[in-house]
Amino acid sequence: MPISRLKYQLFVLLAITAMVYSCEKANHAAPATASNIQLSEAHYYYPDGSFYAVNYSYDAIGHLIKEEQLNAGQQPLFFRQYHYQENQLVNTQIGKDPKMAEFRHSYANQQLVKTEYEEFQFANAKQHFERIYEYQGTTLVKITQHDLVDDQHSSFSVFSYEGANISGIRNYNLKTGVLEEEVAFEYDNRKNPLYGVTLNTGNIRYASKNNLIRTKTSVENGHLVNKELVYEFEYNEQGYPTKSYQILENGARLPEAGFIYKTY
Repeated sequence: MPISRLKYQLFVLLAITAMVYSCEKANHAAPATASNIQLSEAHYYYPDGSFYAVNYSYDAIGHLIKEEQLNAGQQPLFFRQYHYQENQLVNTQIGKDPKMAEFRHSYANQQLVKTEYEEFQFANAKQHFERIYEYQGTTLVKITQHDLVDDQHSSFSVFSYEGANISGIRNYNLKTGVLEEEVAFEYDNRKNPLYGVTLNTGNIRYASKNNLIRTKTSVENGHLVNKELVYEFEYNEQGYPTKSYQILENGARLPEAGFIYKTY
């Protein structure tokens, strides 16, 4: 599955796009915020140059506790809140009041073992599934997703790594065992500002130590393909990205995002 512009920006939560998973990191270690820098705001750009903003809030020890998405006029678009107990993420709420959906997380032996996702406000397209996590040591190697509405959409994903970055994902249909998606990932050697700020539930944006610069898709929807997306970054003196671009086939740079930091 390629990480398209829209998927990369909106942190897609569901089925196939949930392939962007995991890292080689303990599940609920206290977040690392090197150099006392935190990402406070990001602007994500549409092709016409307009953008929406995401504001990030943290607790006293650096856990991400809230994401608020706003349009250019500061009107709310999307809201996500993270709830912790004893340094473990137990619930992720989407939407304010009433909440639109939530993730509920369960643990065993200090590791995340199950996440259940349920929607409440989408009567015509309700999603309800659970994910089961498997490890080698502390490294997440497989996630099985059981669709509790339509089992035909159940799947499992297998991960490979280079260091603390996901280097490849293979996504299979759970009932047939058919390979549906296969993607390889490449990264820069700079700091991902969202690495480790919340539980590793399988979102590449929070789970890989470095910044994604290339995706190579070899299987898509069960068919062989040859697709590639390339990204490029500008960085500040501390090594964090300040701007990102998608590099088009003609070499042009399409603005993707801008990043604003705070010190504490």
